[in-house]
Amino acid sequence: MNVEMSESEKQEYQKKKNKGIMIGALCGVMLLLFIFPWGLESGIERKVIDDSIRQFNIAMRTENYMDAYVQAGIITAAHLQAEDEVGYLKWKEVEKKLERKLGMNY
Repeated sequence: MNVEMSESEKQEYQKKKNKGIMIGALCGVMLLLFIFPWGLESGIERKVIDDSIRQFNIAMRTENYMDAYVQAGIITAAHLQAEDEVGYLKWKEVEKKLERKLGMNY
């Protein structure tokens, strides 16, 4: 059974089809905007931590302990920002060891 549509029916069908596609695309974009910021935030926090650890390792390899101490503080703060208590406590200990090495025992 082959039914021909008139030109106006084809245009109306195409408008409805386009409207459905636009609504679907809009819903998809809204969903991504709702989900994406949280994924982005944790990704940025992780990148800050990873970059800071690389910088800390450079300072340690070159035996620049004051720079390493500063980087350890930055890493500690980044773990705190990320609400990573285990990482925070680990790097707080690294900070304390470097304080003793630098004679900064207060």
